Amino acid sequence: MKKRIFIILTALCLLALTACVQTGTAEIAEGEAPAEEGENLPDEAEDMEWETILPVEDAPVEGGWELADSPVITPDIQSVLDRAMERFSGARLEPIAYIGSQVVAGSNYCLLCKMTPEEQDAEAAYTIVYLYEDLEGRVEITDFLNSAVEVPEEGLMGGWSMPETPELTEEACAALDIAVQELAGVAYTPVALVGTQVVAGMNYCILCQTHSDVPGEPSGFSLVYVYADLQGDATLTDTVEFRSLDG
Repeated sequence: MKKRIFIILTALCLLALTACVQTGTAEIAEGEAPAEEGENLPDEAEDMEWETILPVEDAPVEGGWELADSPVITPDIQSVLDRAMERFSGARLEPIAYIGSQVVAGSNYCLLCKMTPEEQDAEAAYTIVYLYEDLEGRVEITDFLNSAVEVPEEGLMGGWSMPETPELTEEACAALDIAVQELAGVAYTPVALVGTQVVAGMNYCILCQTHSDVPGEPSGFSLVYVYADLQGDATLTDTVEFRSLDG
């Protein structure tokens, strides 16, 4: 009989001790006490830690547009435009610069083009063209942005010349930086070199992405004209914004 009572008391003590240990563990969890040095954290905790310290500006924007690393028209980009032209009539499009792309259910592309209407004696103009390529490789033109700026004829004495490549030069970027350094209200990000003109110095036509200081104002594109003199000074001489053909 005494032996049975001793066994029962021992069991009750063990149950009470187990309850105390569980209660202490719960209190530590609720207080979120840090793990001891050298203790491995669970995978979920490691993920949360990295998400907390990762700078926002380093996180990619899902589904957003990305400027191209180079504005040069590659054979792949030329192929996309050629397939779009199979289903398009009314004008001829010649690519000048590759602006950027967007990954969707397929891909969107943005190009600066020389657009020449099929009408007789029609003048060619700089136009931004948006293309969509679906997952089966079919391509269509989805939008145009017009500048109303005529593409100059090549070979005219003293006239504008289209560079062999739309890659930005150090001289063009330096001239743009000087010309806009005191400009307020809008910022210009150079995208491609569109044209040059030798004068008493140099004129540059640069395709730029524009960013307004007004909150919520969307970015856009403009042709920015800069004059750089022989003394190293530069002046902003004109800007032409690309606008929707419907606007």
